[in-house]
Amino acid sequence: MRIAVLGPMPRDIIVTSGGQVHERYGGALYTSVALASLGAGIAAVHPVTRVSADEIDALLSLMSPFDAIVTSAISAAPDAGTGISLVYQDHNLRDETQVGRMPPIGPDDLRTLPDCEAYVVVPVTDHEVPLDTIRSLKARGSGTVVLDAHGATTGCATNGQRYRKSWTDRDAWLPHIDILKMNLEEARFALIEESIHRDLGPADLRRLAEACLTGGTEALYVTLDADGCVVFDRAMGRLRERVVHPVDPGQVIDTTGCGDSFAAGLALGHLLYEDHVRAAELGNYAGARRCSSRELAVYGSLADAEACIAATYRTPIKAAPSDMRSGRPRPHDR
Repeated sequence: MRIAVLGPMPRDIIVTSGGQVHERYGGALYTSVALASLGAGIAAVHPVTRVSADEIDALLSLMSPFDAIVTSAISAAPDAGTGISLVYQDHNLRDETQVGRMPPIGPDDLRTLPDCEAYVVVPVTDHEVPLDTIRSLKARGSGTVVLDAHGATTGCATNGQRYRKSWTDRDAWLPHIDILKMNLEEARFALIEESIHRDLGPADLRRLAEACLTGGTEALYVTLDADGCVVFDRAMGRLRERVVHPVDPGQVIDTTGCGDSFAAGLALGHLLYEDHVRAAELGNYAGARRCSSRELAVYGSLADAEACIAATYRTPIKAAPSDMRSGRPRPHDR
C-alpha cells in the first residue's frame, strides 16, 4: 500500500517546562517515520513537503534508516523551511513562535505523486496545505483523506507569533475529508465562536461531531490527552460515540509530535483493520510511544504495536485480509 504525508517538517526549538532546551525536526517527519516503522514491509510512505536547502541533507539522513520512506516528493529551496520555537508551560500547554514559513503545497506539487490508499495531512499552520490541495486529493479517487485540524485552527501573525483561530470555513473542507482528527483545544475553535472562551463538554463534542458527519466526514476523532480519545461515527443512521482509553506511555518525556504520531497510527489502522475503534487503538499506541522518548526510532514494529494493543485492550486485533498486508489490492479496490 502507498500512503502520502502532506505537511512541513519544522525545525523545532523546544524549551521544556523544566528549562531544558532541545532542537530537532518534527511535524510530518514524525508522521512519516511512524508510518514507515509500523508499516514496514507493507507500506511505502511518500512525504510531500518543502524544506530549506541547507536542511535537506540533515532531514534525508534522519529518514535514511527507514526503508519504507520514499523521498522523491520532498523539494528543497532557499528559505523554504519551517522553524518553530516551542516553550512549554507544562506537558501540554506551550507558547509558539514561528521563525520560518514553508510555501504552501499546491495541487501542482502532487503531479508526480502516485495514487495512494491514504493521504495524511498534518499542517502546523493554516496556509501550508490549502483547501484546493485537499480537493485535488479527494478528486484522485478512492484514497482516504485524513486531516489533522491543528493547521486549520492555527494562524501566524506577521511577527511570527502563532495563535489559535476559528476554523471559519470548516464546512467547505468537510466534504473532502474522510477522517478528521483534533484535540480538545482545537475542537473549541472548530465548533463555534462562543466555544472559544470555555471548556467543551460532552454535548459540545457531540454537536461538533454531528456537524462534521453531516458535512461529509466519515469519522471524527478527538484526542483527550491522558484519557485516550473519543471517536464519533454513524451506526444505523445515528451518531455513535465511543471512548477508547489510552495506551500507557510510562514516563512522559516530551509530548511534541504526539498528535502527528496519532494521525499516523490512525491512518494505518484504518487501512489495516477497517474499524474506527481499532484505528484509534493504533493511534493511541503511536502517540504514547512518541511521548515516551525524544528518539526518532521509538515506534517499534506493527507486531510490537499489536502485542501492546492486545495487552492494553484485552481484545484480539482483527486484521484486514492477508492480500491487504501483502500490498495486493482488495477486490473492491481493483
